Amino acid sequence: MLRKLGILLFIIVCIISCARITGNIEGGPEDTMAPMLDESKSSPNFQKNFTAAPLTFYFDEWLQIKNQNNILVSPPLKYKPNIELRGKKLTFEFNEAEILEDSTTYVINFGESIVDFTEGNPVEDFRFVFSTGDEIDSLFIQGRLKDVLTNEPVEGILVCLYDTLRDSIVLQQRPLYITKTNKAGEFSLSNLREDTFQLFAIEDNFNYKFDPPGERIAFLDSTIYLKEDSLAPIYELDLFLMDDYRVLSHSFKKANRLSLSLSNQPDSIAFINPSIQSIYQESVKDSFHIWYTFKEPVMDSFIILHNDIGQVLDTLRWKESNAKDSLQLANKKKNKLLNINPNSSLSFDYNLPIFIADTSLISLQDTFNAEASYEPMTTGKKLNILVALKDKTDYNLSVLPGALVDIYGQTNDSLVLELNTATQEDFGNLHIDFISSNDSVNYLFQLRKGENTIEEFSLASSEVKDFKHIQPGKYNLRIIEDSNGNGRWDSGDWFEKRQAEKIKIIEVEEIRANWDVELSIDWDIL
Repeated sequence: MLRKLGILLFIIVCIISCARITGNIEGGPEDTMAPMLDESKSSPNFQKNFTAAPLTFYFDEWLQIKNQNNILVSPPLKYKPNIELRGKKLTFEFNEAEILEDSTTYVINFGESIVDFTEGNPVEDFRFVFSTGDEIDSLFIQGRLKDVLTNEPVEGILVCLYDTLRDSIVLQQRPLYITKTNKAGEFSLSNLREDTFQLFAIEDNFNYKFDPPGERIAFLDSTIYLKEDSLAPIYELDLFLMDDYRVLSHSFKKANRLSLSLSNQPDSIAFINPSIQSIYQESVKDSFHIWYTFKEPVMDSFIILHNDIGQVLDTLRWKESNAKDSLQLANKKKNKLLNINPNSSLSFDYNLPIFIADTSLISLQDTFNAEASYEPMTTGKKLNILVALKDKTDYNLSVLPGALVDIYGQTNDSLVLELNTATQEDFGNLHIDFISSNDSVNYLFQLRKGENTIEEFSLASSEVKDFKHIQPGKYNLRIIEDSNGNGRWDSGDWFEKRQAEKIKIIEVEEIRANWDVELSIDWDIL
């Protein structure tokens, strides 16, 4: 017995030893192949006279559903279908309450929702087409969609075709055909019937309808008439958020300052209250701040806000606070500013609205105590000092206490800086030659470094603009088609059938020292 037990233990040890793996395990090549549909076993595509029978699809490897919300049926179904995966088998079952439209071509577009189990490779171009009638429709449209503010493509936006032409259709009814934009903002709708359509794109919350004010929209100005042998242009759509001014929250946490959170940022806000007047406003990220003073004692504790185009925003109960911030530099600079442009502006941002109380307390001199040519001024919370200085010269700037007075009557701390100017050859020049076929419109230009605007100006067709002494670097131009001539960008309004004003952004050739850049811009071909 003991001998048999010993032999058994010896055999177990040998098995365990043989089962051990020595050395490093190296995986094989990465699986980049998309799963393949086995058409011989699957429900046949392009069926006619189809009834709502269950569909079955077999693939050559195990699958998983990545995002079932990206599986689109066009025209949309009224009820959510049952979609299941078991190993290599995918089933699609219509809800028993679903009634398919007569003589209609349907497309089930799986997008990239069905992927393999190991590497997540999506099934490519997985679409199932069927018709409840004798014919399968074959017409199609295609296009591109971009955000009007950034000119960048937008992915995942619902693109809709309606065969009903009444104005309110996008608010009330599900579209006849749907698809979604891809990463490049491109879209296509196929297997369409011959008809006249309206084309929309909406940032949908999965009810297949446009729900303002929170959803963005794009629309084509004209209807589309599809017929056999008709041309298939590429439709361009601009996605925008309609102006919607609502006060989401507000606070009077600081004295003489109202802070607002708004659904959209207006250019300005006015008070309807004879006792209070706005003296400075600014928009910072998601907040809008208004500093105000009193023209007379406040008799009515309610103030009405309206935006710059007269729309009433809200009615608030005024509540004053005693909390105050002290006047401070918001962008603290070093004690020295080197290689500044000798003909430019020195700008200092403060945290509160300011006024120049005494310009005699501001001085700019060279190292020989000779007075330089300069002009101090304030705009809102900024102290700007326009200078006309000598090349390659050292200067001292002094802003003594009491030179600035803020909204609360507080004065500034001392500011002393050493300056050193560069030469004119250290900067570059930019010449802009602008043309447009529409000579009745002014175009707003913003010369920007990244997202920061350096200067704003307007040009009409066949006008030029010269920038002298630009700091070397990379710049871009943001150009706005100011269609209504109000000097700002305006969003669109679907209810008024008005498109958002077009914005185009172009990169400027890098500005180099002692170099001229010539830029010719044709708005029509941008």
